[in-house]
Amino acid sequence: MHRRFAPFLALLLAVSAAAVRAEQLERPNSFVMSVKSGEVTLVDASQTIAGAEREFNDDASNFLALEFETRARGEDVAVGGEIMRYTNRYRRATLTGGNYEDSMRTFALLATGKFFFGEGRRFEPYLGGGVGVVQLHDYGGPIEGLAGGLAAKAVVGLQVRGDRFGGRLELFHLQGAADDDKGDEIDASANGVLLGATFFFGPRRPR
Repeated sequence: MHRRFAPFLALLLAVSAAAVRAEQLERPNSFVMSVKSGEVTLVDASQTIAGAEREFNDDASNFLALEFETRARGEDVAVGGEIMRYTNRYRRATLTGGNYEDSMRTFALLATGKFFFGEGRRFEPYLGGGVGVVQLHDYGGPIEGLAGGLAAKAVVGLQVRGDRFGGRLELFHLQGAADDDKGDEIDASANGVLLGATFFFGPRRPR
């Protein structure tokens, strides 16, 4: 994980320690929706596409993630799905001092799962992951057609929740590569630190 993420990880661990002392709460979990955004960094900022070296801006823009899940097995396990998108501009490595020429747009669709520690408490640390597909394109640039491939995601996070509304702090690594119509492989892997708003639906349970 990039060193710039270290302060966020330290905050996560510090707040998570309070979970063991938090008041036990029973909350609705029939359906959960999370909207997340934050800082996302491309893992490989120098790649060969269409026979030429390309340089990417490693800080992705326009990042947005939507996640849907439900709790299972005594409230500590969640299963669901997630849609992620982000954009990275890039140019030929020989084009020094110039503007970026193209933009690569990445979409990931994942089936996800999480394990929550201290389920039902106000602070819920969690570990999770997901598997699915990644697709990317650049609207007429050197990436030929709609490139696609498999993707996997690992997550560590902290959920702070009320009754119908909560928040999440999440660190993730997405591993994904896609082959375009010419057979070039483009690496869309990324690391990220996200903040999210979470909404809980279902019958209200007694405390």
